[in-house]
Amino acid sequence: MIGADADCFGPGGFNGPALAWAAYDSALCVSLCLGLLTLFREAVTRSSRLSAELAADSYGVYILHVPLVVAMQYCLTDRGLFPAAAWVTTSVFALSAAFLLAAALRRLPGFRRVL
Repeated sequence: MIGADADCFGPGGFNGPALAWAAYDSALCVSLCLGLLTLFREAVTRSSRLSAELAADSYGVYILHVPLVVAMQYCLTDRGLFPAAAWVTTSVFALSAAFLLAAALRRLPGFRRVL
């Protein structure tokens, strides 16, 4: 069986399979976060004006991206897109909008200190 109904997901609740899945999922997330941070720290050593601007906008993007992603997913509901197409569309538009909005908000008086 494939997908969310697969046996490896477990039924949830307070049992062994649910504990194993939660431990695996947590370990995977922490490992990916640490691994990607280390990879980019070691591999990407040069800086540009664009990368400095994107880095300055990153906290604003962190705050703004969730509502933008939810709004984009809501707009794409029942459009007949394949899940991968909906994911790509949401990723491109919501991420672009989050960076543009964060950059615009940082230029307003008072927001630079917060964002």
